[in-house]
Amino acid sequence: MARHRKAIGKWSLMRLFIAANLDQRLCEALAETSANLRSAIRGRYVSPDSFHVTLAFLGECRAEDVNRLEDLLDATAQDFCAISVQLAALGSFGREHAGVLWQGFEPSRELSKLAHELRSRLSEEGFSYDEKSFLPHVTLMRKAQLKGSVLPAACYEAGNIASISLMRSHLGEARAVYETLHRAYLRD
Repeated sequence: MARHRKAIGKWSLMRLFIAANLDQRLCEALAETSANLRSAIRGRYVSPDSFHVTLAFLGECRAEDVNRLEDLLDATAQDFCAISVQLAALGSFGREHAGVLWQGFEPSRELSKLAHELRSRLSEEGFSYDEKSFLPHVTLMRKAQLKGSVLPAACYEAGNIASISLMRSHLGEARAVYETLHRAYLRD
């Protein structure tokens, strides 16, 4: 249970979210799907090193809340074993000219339970988060030009989620950059 000791004090607010981390097999399959999409769809592709499943988006949080969030992740992770998941179909949010293209997962009771438990603990500790229904997916592209596009087949791979992370999002001109502040491992 390593503590986040990086100097963050001078930034009073940080844009945070909690992510489920994907194993290498899942990331490779998602990267292959993303590469196949590049020939069919224009948009801003997400770098494979940024692939994750958002369990809870917290938004702007105070730097002094990071240690409490780390403790919450550690406690939650200890209540769950690694979760087997299976990639599923492609989907999209938003408009045809500036949508978000993503790949989903087959229904997983354990992954949904993890998201629900994490969100419950956040509420109990007084943290607010985006309360949209949990739809497990990995964003592959933003500002996707979907109108009239034919999507290539996605790669359907099985893999595991063995850890969750507290992530900081640095918004930039070209793309968001994610920084892992803390990682908590699910039980074996």
